[in-house]
Amino acid sequence: MENFQKPNFDVLKAISVLAKKLEKSHLKIKRTNEFNNAEEKLKKYFDTTSSGTWMLCGILSYYFEHHGSTCNFNDLSDFFDCPVMSVIAYKKDIEDLLAKRYIVNNKSLIEDEVEIHNDFDISKSLIRSVIHNDKIIIEQKKAERSILDLIRKVGDLCDSSEEMFEKTFQTEAIEYKYCDFDFIKKVKLLFPDDINTRLFFYGCCNDLLKGYASSLQSTIECSYDESDRFQIAESFMEGNHPLLKMDLVEFVDKSNLTESTIEITAKAKEMFLGENAKLFMKSAKGTDIIQPDTIKQKELFYSLENESEINRLTNALKDENLFNIQT
Repeated sequence: MENFQKPNFDVLKAISVLAKKLEKSHLKIKRTNEFNNAEEKLKKYFDTTSSGTWMLCGILSYYFEHHGSTCNFNDLSDFFDCPVMSVIAYKKDIEDLLAKRYIVNNKSLIEDEVEIHNDFDISKSLIRSVIHNDKIIIEQKKAERSILDLIRKVGDLCDSSEEMFEKTFQTEAIEYKYCDFDFIKKVKLLFPDDINTRLFFYGCCNDLLKGYASSLQSTIECSYDESDRFQIAESFMEGNHPLLKMDLVEFVDKSNLTESTIEITAKAKEMFLGENAKLFMKSAKGTDIIQPDTIKQKELFYSLENESEINRLTNALKDENLFNIQT
């Protein structure tokens, strides 16, 4: 985003005017001419509503007063001296700030959205513009979404300490956000009513990107409710789990539960990565293993002399000829 208008007023001073009034205000402002003038200038500068300008000034003030620290709803609640729910009521204004890339939510799995857990950080580009009293230039967010971004998000969620309900809820929200990806469509078609197995599979895909096999025990613990874990583990060890039966995961090392490792199969890699799957395929180079696709048909060659000898031996082995030889 870019605001091409260089401000004709002191931006920091205007923010200071609003911040002084907003701090400990309970979000109930006693307006003055100075406050109104500063607010109007900042609204135009930031291209925000009055309430959006308040939230941004609160976040900026917290940033400067706490040595560049990020903040959450509780921190903003302390700044305004009001209940947390009063700040959460400004959710749409904060999401507008996220959409403009003025702030980023470090704990959000989905861009431009407020989550249950939030950690708001100010864009360094915005800070630079404000400090230098310059026009606002914000880096554009990536136009293209990537299936790799999705898998990394869900993989990090899978490895997190969140409650299982929260993991599955957020996984479904991410799936909805990326529902146009063929990979997501295929996985949901295979396991339409089993979000835990989908979470498990996404976790294995993320481990592939990180370059290592998945621990069976750890991945089960990260993906399934505690009451289901032994049953799921048994289904893997007995080869009955749907991911094994559908040839989507395979054992790398199968021993006991704590030591067994798995990874996604060649079939799953192709479903996940398409033509890039070849970069993650195992190579038999340097071993005595012959890959099926390296075997080529060759025509057998016989000289006339050898062919004549072979025919003579073949005829000699026929039953009637053997009888004549023996008599």
